[in-house]
Amino acid sequence: MMTISWVGGASGNSWWDSSNWSDPQGVWINNQLQSNFVPQAYPSDAVTIAGTHSASVIVNYVADAAHSSLESTQLSSLQVGSYATLDVLGPNVSGTVFSVESLTVAANGTLDINTTGTVALGNAPTVNGTLHITNTTVTTSSDSVTGSGVLIIDNASFGSASAMVQLGPKLTTDLRNNATIFLNDAQVGGTINVDGTANHIVLSDYDQTIAAPITGYNANTVITLERGSAAPQTATWTSNGDGTYTVNIAFDIFGNGIKLTKVSFASTPSGTSGTLTITKNSDGSWDVSGANACFLAGSMIRTPKGEVAVETLCAGDEISGFDPASGEETVLTVVRAARSTAYVRGNMAREDADYPVRIRAGAIADGIPARDLLVTAEHCLFLNGRFVPVRMLVNERSIAYDTTFSVYDYFHVEVEHHAVIMANGVLTESYLDTGHHVGFGSDTVVALHPVAKTWASDAAVPLDVSRAFVEPLFRQFEQRAIEAGIEAQHTQPAVTDDADLHIVGDNGRILRPVRRTGGHVMFMAPSTMKVARLVSRSSRPSDTVGPFVDDRRSLGVLIGKVCLFTPDTAQDITCHLTDAGLSGWHGLEGGACRWTTGNATLPLPEREQSAVSMLAIEVLAAGPYRAEQDTVATAAIA
Repeated sequence: MMTISWVGGASGNSWWDSSNWSDPQGVWINNQLQSNFVPQAYPSDAVTIAGTHSASVIVNYVADAAHSSLESTQLSSLQVGSYATLDVLGPNVSGTVFSVESLTVAANGTLDINTTGTVALGNAPTVNGTLHITNTTVTTSSDSVTGSGVLIIDNASFGSASAMVQLGPKLTTDLRNNATIFLNDAQVGGTINVDGTANHIVLSDYDQTIAAPITGYNANTVITLERGSAAPQTATWTSNGDGTYTVNIAFDIFGNGIKLTKVSFASTPSGTSGTLTITKNSDGSWDVSGANACFLAGSMIRTPKGEVAVETLCAGDEISGFDPASGEETVLTVVRAARSTAYVRGNMAREDADYPVRIRAGAIADGIPARDLLVTAEHCLFLNGRFVPVRMLVNERSIAYDTTFSVYDYFHVEVEHHAVIMANGVLTESYLDTGHHVGFGSDTVVALHPVAKTWASDAAVPLDVSRAFVEPLFRQFEQRAIEAGIEAQHTQPAVTDDADLHIVGDNGRILRPVRRTGGHVMFMAPSTMKVARLVSRSSRPSDTVGPFVDDRRSLGVLIGKVCLFTPDTAQDITCHLTDAGLSGWHGLEGGACRWTTGNATLPLPEREQSAVSMLAIEVLAAGPYRAEQDTVATAAIA
């Protein structure tokens, strides 16, 4: 293999300036022997960029329309040598903008990728220097990275659900600014460092022990478990006695699951153990994190001596509590007052981005609250004898996500037992410690209750998220805002009940229904089709019906019976009702029906190649959906 080397000299240090490159042996390009050409013009050449201690090198690779015909050309080999930096840049571009089959980044060398396009780094890149990935998605064909350098993922994603990454044991990984990394098995590198933003460490859902140190773990850190046959039952943290902790995500009552055995928290938690929150995502994966119910600065807490700003409270202070039945005011002692920082994920929908919720003055009743109250979305108000999460009351008028925040501090007030307290004149909740002290820090912490509590056994009053209870409250507050002339900050999206249900076959062919009979939809099924994908619109009921519906799954269609008819037989298909791990389906629901996610796999039984088949699918429920969804496009890229 011949080598083309960076020689520089041209202005701008541009990759695309052929005079910056030299192949001493020369190659024939367009019937001419050339020594100076850009690497993509002869991609089988090995490409080398190197500097010296006294003369470092910076190469600018800018992806743009002028070079789009070359950018997707895969280079055979690239070595970023010592004292060299290759900057792969390209805002406002799409598609593959840089591709290499074999990559080596030497010690003291840097490959800096910052582009909106896709970058492919080939087979098992070796990183002994620094690989810095920003604002893009990067994949490798072998799904592995070796070396002893540093991998920085910065507001970017490395790997994918179908291409989990293995990291060499000497690699250090830094996750910054809402980064995501998909890690395969227990080969997660040497050390993983996370900053205070919502970084995601994505793992498979089978038993594994991860012994690599994870530092900086905080309330915003998310462990995501890819969808599979196992559903997490509990998530706990336990002190190892040496300043580190073990996070155990259990799939059963015996504790089998995922263990991260050397976790260092950003702030020292109270007690020696606690629990984390488990949330099911719309795609069937699971998030394990430290979602908290808290106040923002400026919230005025009622005390026997008057109102006090939440951020000034300390352990030992007295605040007012209220008996849930009689309303009698009592005196409570603060056992913990702490703060943490939330970083908004601005690229997500408002309800998922961790924006705080602003409850406007008078939103609940005249003078309640007395002034605007800012709380986190999971914080509860005390209404009609129950606690209700604020997120279920968001009407985009008097109760709305405040999107002016990008980062904010939030505070919790914990008393001897979970209680009804008052903030800005509205009855609300004190902090219920379900083990989230891991995310908080304060100089005034007093650890009186190290054992994690639960809503079922320790709540002051029941938590009620049923539609029957919450919707009347939502409608009451919404109507009050309308009568007050408060305009909606965001309009509700147009919805439709048309599922646009169709089938995508093995070869990508789209099949439309040939007949609808009652609740059954009929499709022709070619004898060569082994697997059908049921593709439809999908939406979350909490979005299309209203936030008062506590169902945040992305639902496609509810499927009951499925039957495959041939001229001689009728075969019932039941795998969607029995196979918990079948792709594109939500959890089993009692054996008679099951929701799709909008793109569900349905294996078909063997049949004669010449047989004409008809697939009958019973649709028990569908919609409403956001009307603007393009399900054909969804099917084409799935």
